[in-house]
Amino acid sequence: MKLRPLLPLIAIAVFGGVPAAVAVTADPFGPVEVADPIYNPGTNYNGNPPFVGSDGSGNVLLGTIFRDARSDQQLAVHERCGTGPVTWQRTVLSNTVGGVEPVTVQVAANGTALAVWRRRTGGITTHFSVVRPPGGTWGAPQAIVADPDVTFVRLALGDNGDAIAVWWDSSVTVGTRAAVRPAGGTWGAQESITGTLSGAYAVAMSPTGEAVVVYKGPTPGYGFSRYRPVGGPWTAEVEVLRNTFQNTMRSVQVAFDGTGRTVALADFDQAGDTMGWNFGTAGAWGVTDRTFDDDGDLPDPQSDTRLLESLVRHPSGVVAAWSRKPFDQSNTREVVVARLNGTTWDLKVFQSATGALSTPRLAVNTAGEILVATDAFQGNVNEIYASIAPSLTAAWPALARVSPLASATEQYREPFVTAGGPAFAIGWGVHGGSTDPTQVISTKPAGATCAVTPTPTATATATATATATATATATATVIATATPDPNPLPLPSPTPAPTAAPAPPTPSAIADFTTLPAASKCVRGGKLTVRFKKPPAGFAAKSVTVKVNAKKVATLKGKALQKPLYLRKLPKRAFTVTVTVTLTTGKGLTERRRYTPCR
Repeated sequence: MKLRPLLPLIAIAVFGGVPAAVAVTADPFGPVEVADPIYNPGTNYNGNPPFVGSDGSGNVLLGTIFRDARSDQQLAVHERCGTGPVTWQRTVLSNTVGGVEPVTVQVAANGTALAVWRRRTGGITTHFSVVRPPGGTWGAPQAIVADPDVTFVRLALGDNGDAIAVWWDSSVTVGTRAAVRPAGGTWGAQESITGTLSGAYAVAMSPTGEAVVVYKGPTPGYGFSRYRPVGGPWTAEVEVLRNTFQNTMRSVQVAFDGTGRTVALADFDQAGDTMGWNFGTAGAWGVTDRTFDDDGDLPDPQSDTRLLESLVRHPSGVVAAWSRKPFDQSNTREVVVARLNGTTWDLKVFQSATGALSTPRLAVNTAGEILVATDAFQGNVNEIYASIAPSLTAAWPALARVSPLASATEQYREPFVTAGGPAFAIGWGVHGGSTDPTQVISTKPAGATCAVTPTPTATATATATATATATATATATVIATATPDPNPLPLPSPTPAPTAAPAPPTPSAIADFTTLPAASKCVRGGKLTVRFKKPPAGFAAKSVTVKVNAKKVATLKGKALQKPLYLRKLPKRAFTVTVTVTLTTGKGLTERRRYTPCR
């Protein structure tokens, strides 16, 4: 089928200077705030953003990490609250021996907050959610899915507090599955989206609770969709996106726009990366072979590699962002922001005269202003730059630096953004010191009302069953700090049992058994070397399994653990390395790190 290219208006902006602040028609950004003095969620979350969200009043909630007295990793949130000065109040949501892995933190316009983590025990990975209703407190954990092979769940939250979770399963119930949670309710039964495994899939929820899932189908790899009106049921599968060559879909995103349409956008690797798109209403879609080009006539003579990063709703349409470069090994990287108004895309290309741009993040406020923030690498340091367009059609101002001026020992990476009401907030991780703190700036002078007397919630238990039963116990504890402390927060000392020595803390599958580099280090040449260390006292490894993006690459036992494992031909885009250590006691330890190739 002949492709139908769309030739949008393209504007290119190049920056090389260092402006002091970004132009904005709302309130100006305030001073830099320390949201978390110890951890940066960008290096601890294994999936992609969001781990930050805002309600309709612009109150910000940040997902982060808390190390408890056992040195176990727990999921916590930091809430921006108070005024003169604003502070960040921490609430620890999990209290699980062995720790948890954070998945997402999202906030609905009505104030509903949803936090999700996963925990693997007994060969079963269970995903849990906790919800805070508008004006309420965090509830007990609820199990979403428990399964040996469900290691990642995508979630979407409606403005009214409805939620949907989507995952794919390769063993128990093979295929792509979904579960829906109505506002104030519990997760419903699993529903089948498709009986095939979707290598790329995305989910979105409308402000009123409609849901749509877009996914890559079997060979030849076309994009398909299922739509669910408020209250269900799911409509039949329909084709959404068609590619020219087999199985070329790299990634896909979907969103409801401000007019109620569904918009799908995908990156296809065919004669150089091609962006395919479509829009529809209530489960019906338009022409499935629409494409557009952001650098000249097809097949993309200038930029052959793209990474789709974001697709967000706008009151009048949608806004998307991706990074691009001429070829995989190139250090020249640009950011493209695309605005869909009706059936016309307007493209803005941001370039750096002396470096590279990456990791574009988007947010849209209720006034229709559009914020883009990006990591700018120039002068051998990283800083955060941003720009705000007044509307879906207005001109973009030049990028301006919003983070502090970087140095060799203090760099600013991994931007994240959020919007609520007319307010914007931009955050980033600080790298180069002994900790990885998180900093935030906001256009909203005041935060939410701080809790006067933090009160822990009661311990609750959630259980879910697949082929086995997984149980987790979680306690939410609020810890308020009057001012952010740049030093690590003190932890309570465990009290040993009177008649027996305390058990040694549960080790980390990566840090205590391997020499894998930190996730903050980029990977050069598509290579990683895994060396296995002597296990901590009291622990012995029976076997070690290593996966790259959920694909098993090695299982090592005995003398093989005394030799290094060389990972070669690693993905040219961000990827996740999973290490599972099976101890001689039968217990399994699993940990994941997400790496980014060096520019």
